[in-house]
Amino acid sequence: MSVTILAVSAQAQAPNPLENHLRGCIAKYEQEDLEGALADCNRAIELGPTSYSPYLMRSLVLSLRGDVDRALADLDKGIQLAPGEAVLYKMRSINRFKKNDLDGALADIDRAIELEPGDAASHLGRAVLRRKKGDAEGQIADLTKAIELQPSASTYAERGGARFNKGDFDGAIRDLSFAIEKSPGEAGYYALRARAKHMKSDWDGSIADHDVAIRLDPKLVNAYYNRGVTHLANRNTEAAVEDLGRAIESNPGLADSYLQRGSALLLQGKYAEAQADFDRFLKLAPDRKAFLEARIEQLKKERGTKK
Repeated sequence: MSVTILAVSAQAQAPNPLENHLRGCIAKYEQEDLEGALADCNRAIELGPTSYSPYLMRSLVLSLRGDVDRALADLDKGIQLAPGEAVLYKMRSINRFKKNDLDGALADIDRAIELEPGDAASHLGRAVLRRKKGDAEGQIADLTKAIELQPSASTYAERGGARFNKGDFDGAIRDLSFAIEKSPGEAGYYALRARAKHMKSDWDGSIADHDVAIRLDPKLVNAYYNRGVTHLANRNTEAAVEDLGRAIESNPGLADSYLQRGSALLLQGKYAEAQADFDRFLKLAPDRKAFLEARIEQLKKERGTKK
């Protein structure tokens, strides 16, 4: 968090010891000299116990040190002194989130937004909390507001991901297309749009997006897996086997890679190789035996054999 704004919060018009220590705390915090910052914050609080700014600044130092309980105590004191300052509620929300107090964090960010409804960052923060609470509609609403206030590629992409998770694949594709237009070098945006296109059975569009994602980031392991699955859905089994093999090389512990490659091999009539992959799948996912048996029967019927 940038703390430049705190420098103007000292309540004196001319330099004085309180302001000097507060500025020292800010400078040392930004230099990651936490012990020095803490000493200056402590002295600022001694000099100005009725000013909220030193408590706010000390809470930042304490939180970064991992002392979240003391940070929360300072924020409580700051709110007691200045109940109309949105930044105090925002910071307390962050620290309550660190304590896994989602309800408390939501209550605080709600109050921050009431005080500063035009702050895009607060809407983004509340979107995260609503996602954690399973409130997809609320998450999307906050992301939409954040886009209205401060549109960015990352926020469009985040809303695209939320819409994807909700099953709104058309909406996800629209948002991810906006994100790609604004930031065409982000491999992850193409990879997620590829998955949305897969869910729409747009195999060619999905593969094209995966191709771009992999070109931008050849180490994007999930893109090989997902492109392999799309090739399999399109019954291009040779390409599926190749991509899924790369996924297995990069992450041999992913059970579904063996399931999908084994499926492609079975469709090719390579039964021994397919069985070897299915055996590896069951070793990694023994509770999915019934699912595998049903999958094999379906694939055999498609191939037209009971072998």
